[in-house]
Amino acid sequence: MSNFIRIDGSINFFYEDSRTDGLDPSNYTTMIFIRGTGFNGAVFRKLFPFGPDHNYRIAEEVALFMSPDLEDGKEFLRLAGLQIANWKAYLHGILCYDPTTITFGIPRPPVATSSPWLRFATRSEKWAFFKKAATSFYVHPNPYSHDVADLNFHEPDEHRTPSLSDLSEDELDQMSSPEMFATHHQSPFTINSEAFRIASRRALFNAEMARYLPNVKVRIICGTEGFGMFMFLVNEMERALKDPSSVFGEGAEKAREFKVVRLERGNYFVFWDEPSWALDQFIACLDADGHGR
Repeated sequence: MSNFIRIDGSINFFYEDSRTDGLDPSNYTTMIFIRGTGFNGAVFRKLFPFGPDHNYRIAEEVALFMSPDLEDGKEFLRLAGLQIANWKAYLHGILCYDPTTITFGIPRPPVATSSPWLRFATRSEKWAFFKKAATSFYVHPNPYSHDVADLNFHEPDEHRTPSLSDLSEDELDQMSSPEMFATHHQSPFTINSEAFRIASRRALFNAEMARYLPNVKVRIICGTEGFGMFMFLVNEMERALKDPSSVFGEGAEKAREFKVVRLERGNYFVFWDEPSWALDQFIACLDADGHGR
């Protein structure tokens, strides 16, 4: 089932979900997926058939925003935030799968610095680079060591078939958004990273803010066969759990309950490659004792 909801002007939210067939209609859980950079919510459709096994309703949300105007963009972000805030009465957990360092305001390690040519690459070249990095598998010397030298940032495993390779070009075009990748999805790269670091500190490491939605569980998750940057972020967030100020600066304190989780396998698209297993892992991550390493 799918539906459009017009929020304001040129801003629409598109919802698609697995419906409630096969669920206990009086007591089920809804898991809402919000896509990452470059792809739309269609990448989550493989999860839909497995929701009833857990009494879960699976939904995906895509914000459709067509205006190039800067002020419209600011209004979009404000309304998108309000849309999420509307869930607060029902919000029990937040899972961030393979988030980037940018969205937490954490500096990249020197070894992961982008190639200089990327600054001058065309839109199509940047999209091709990103798509390969996101869909590839990576072999890491030791993904659990917390040593950046044990993470692979540059060399995809050429012996593994990348995710989404089973799709035709037409099918891939239907679930990817190179235009959005080249425009609105680039906004996090232009915003001062300190703004993201302050926002993350307020959300996770501020006792006063933790009074709001105090029972919401937060999980930062990565697969151990994905791009090294994702595992570096998990390592840094685990370091922040032990000493918040070492990552998020003076004043950061232990405040909200959250855990980091490393899945035993999988890359950025584990929910496409192994949807049943991936959904099992995501649900298990919300258990009281967490899941994974």
